[in-house]
Amino acid sequence: MSELEFNTPDLDEIKSKMSVQDRRVFNMLMLVPRSPDDLHVRRSSRKALIKWVSRTPAFEYLSRTCIPHEECRFQPPRWHYGYKFTYEQALELNQERAPDDERLPPLSHYQTVCLAPVDPVKERSLIAGSWLEHCVEEILDFEHEADWNWAWERGEKVQIFSFRDTWDIGDPLASDQVSAISHLMFGKYVQPMWYLDSDDCYWFLRKQ
Repeated sequence: MSELEFNTPDLDEIKSKMSVQDRRVFNMLMLVPRSPDDLHVRRSSRKALIKWVSRTPAFEYLSRTCIPHEECRFQPPRWHYGYKFTYEQALELNQERAPDDERLPPLSHYQTVCLAPVDPVKERSLIAGSWLEHCVEEILDFEHEADWNWAWERGEKVQIFSFRDTWDIGDPLASDQVSAISHLMFGKYVQPMWYLDSDDCYWFLRKQ
C-alpha cells in the first residue's frame, strides 16, 4: 500500500471536519458490512443507494478497508486515484506542452482522414487521451496503468484520469512520480484525489 494515500491522519479527526451528510456517506462507503443483510440487493434499494453515495466528495485519504482482502467476503466500492480531467483537456495539454514530434496534427487533418461515422473532433481528443496515458505510464516506469474512468463527485458524474485503483493497488507510488504527473498536467503540484467509481460504488458479496 502506498505511504502517500493510506498512512492517513486519524480518520476520526478527518470525519469531525466533515458535514453530517459527508460523514454519513463516508461511513457507508468505508465501513465493512456486518452481514449480507446490510447489503442493498434489491434493484429499488440499490438505485436509492447509488443516488445517496453519488453525493460523495473526492477524498485525499481512504480507509484501508477500501482495499479488497481475500479473507473478507465483502468486496468494497472501487476508488480511482487521480484528477478530474477530460479528453478535451488532454488535447489542449498536447497542443500546449507536447514536443513537436508528439503534437497532434490540426483538426483539418482528421477531417480529411476520418471516414463516416467517425467524428474527427472526438477522434482527435481520444488520441490525445491515449497520448496522456502513455506519458503518465512512462513516468510510472510502466508499473501502473493510467486510465480514463467515470466517477461520482457531489452527485455529478465526472470524467477522471487515474493512475491508481483500489481493486488493483499495486506497489506504492513515489512522491516524485506523483509530482511529475501533476506538473505535466497542470504545470504545478495539484493533490491527486480518490474518486468513487460510477458503477462499482457500493459493497457487495464476493463470489466464492
